[in-house]
Amino acid sequence: MVEALGSGVPVIASQSHGGINEIIKNNNFGYIYNSQEELINTIADFNSGKLKFNLKKNILAKHLKKFSVSENIKNYSKIFEKI
Repeated sequence: MVEALGSGVPVIASQSHGGINEIIKNNNFGYIYNSQEELINTIADFNSGKLKFNLKKNILAKHLKKFSVSENIKNYSKIFEKI
């Protein structure tokens, strides 16, 4: 998802665990669906133009920095230091 967003590709993802909500950030950077029907409707709305994917590159780049390798290393290091 991070790579897709970084490339400007719209993201439609299923609701699951593992950081998807944090990456999508309340549908600001993509769309999350909870059922097959919701997926079908989301794709139809996106294709018809009802849902738009308009991201300002500077805002998106700032958001995606939270998920960089260096940021992840820093966060894991903090966890390991506490152990």
